[in-house]
Amino acid sequence: MVYVVESLLFQILICGLILTFAALAGAVGIGGGGLFTPILLMIGGLTVSQAIPVASAAIFGVGLASTLVNIKYHTINYRLAMILEPFTIIGTFIGVQIFLNIPEYLILFFFTFLMIVLSIKTLKSAHKVKNELKVEERNTDSIADSQLSSNNTIIAIGGSFSAGMISSIVGIGGGLIKVPMLSELGISPRIACGTGSLMVLFTALSTTTQFILFNQLEIDTGTIAFALGFIGSILGTLLSRRNPRPYFIQLLLAIVITLSTIFIIGEAILVSGKL
Repeated sequence: MVYVVESLLFQILICGLILTFAALAGAVGIGGGGLFTPILLMIGGLTVSQAIPVASAAIFGVGLASTLVNIKYHTINYRLAMILEPFTIIGTFIGVQIFLNIPEYLILFFFTFLMIVLSIKTLKSAHKVKNELKVEERNTDSIADSQLSSNNTIIAIGGSFSAGMISSIVGIGGGLIKVPMLSELGISPRIACGTGSLMVLFTALSTTTQFILFNQLEIDTGTIAFALGFIGSILGTLLSRRNPRPYFIQLLLAIVITLSTIFIIGEAILVSGKL
């Protein structure tokens, strides 16, 4: 009886954490895999190969909800998303095959290294945005002003392909890579988040579908994870609209990525101790 109660409490705790992290992810236009995967590993007791497909389903929910809200607020650069996303999806096909054929400890090592780099880059970017603001923070949410040069478009295509491959290997939606990348290349933070949410949606849909086809994800489990991601993301994305300042968005993104880094480093240490 005690075991059943503890099991139920753990399930409630995991669901609550996924909802909370989905809200954070939706607010900044990322999928949240850097938060979902460690929680499923450390608290849910899943293996890496079990946790990543479940996280992908939650990311799918986050991406759909965040996209719907960003459509309402006209903060998606569709042209940019349609240019970059096909390369991301191509990357997911390669990434899933890599995921199915490499040891778990290599996945965790790669993920840890990636998260450290991203957290440092995003914190620097947030500091840069803050320094560029005058007494009143500017609101540069115009899609017309959020375009890439030819050279930056080539860089973004390469980054999107890599994001797709990495996302399916380590269970993230790609937004952790693409949103900071777009901001770094000169896209408004708000537009970068909105556009990132649309790309996360398609990337997660591709990855989740492949996991189901390769019998790595059960439909029932995936549906629950999707629902939690969707509800949490709706709440987080709507709440983020209450503060339109670009520095706030960049800082929140940096916090989410740094938190993801801390979680995944802890899991990498835990797993390495079991090897």
